[in-house]
Amino acid sequence: MAFLLFAAPSFAYLKLPNGLDSDERKSVMKSIGFAGTTKYVSNGYMLGGYDGIEFSSQLESIPFSDVNHLSMTSIDQQNQILTRLGFAKGFYHNLEISLQFIPFFLQTEMSGYSGSIKYTLYEDENMPVAIDVLLHGGGINFGNLLGIQSTGMDFIVNYFKKYWSFYAGFGQTRIIGTFIGGNNGLTEDNQTATEDLGQNRVFAGLAYDFQTFQLGLHAERFYETTGIVKIGKRF
Repeated sequence: MAFLLFAAPSFAYLKLPNGLDSDERKSVMKSIGFAGTTKYVSNGYMLGGYDGIEFSSQLESIPFSDVNHLSMTSIDQQNQILTRLGFAKGFYHNLEISLQFIPFFLQTEMSGYSGSIKYTLYEDENMPVAIDVLLHGGGINFGNLLGIQSTGMDFIVNYFKKYWSFYAGFGQTRIIGTFIGGNNGLTEDNQTATEDLGQNRVFAGLAYDFQTFQLGLHAERFYETTGIVKIGKRF
């Protein structure tokens, strides 16, 4: 648990590509812009009606190296490990609210937040299957030079056994990126610019429960495929 909470790269200046035109800015958003969205890494069991709350930590690799070639000046930014902290609470039987945070002190010049509401649309009475809808929104900041806001909706099918659970989902997310201009900014004309991008998301994962702890593995794809590791504990 301690490893996942505090695993992070050594602190260094985050180098983002500069001199970007509109198409290049959208390419940056496609590669790293969806990192701030809510990540569904769940064990499938609904928290609704549960007395306590769940705390969790997630690790995700951000592919900064994929956008180095877009920069007007040469940069060699390596991929960074993003640490995301979260907690969730169930309300009633079929409603769950969760919040996720990207604390700036756990990674290199990145910070963010996201929140989601999960509602169970259908729960089979004879099989351990549930269908959920997830509404989410959030934002992430990269070095005070690039800020991205996100909103979206996903549909998820959960299948759970005694200790294992599996899920798969799809949806759509919209992100709006603000690229700071100026002499030390990111844009080609030194003017602050905004780009708007929407994309479908597909994802799948599995989780294993051991006592009150949970280990989860998650893979998702917008334009790029990424993997996430999560450990959580319910109190």
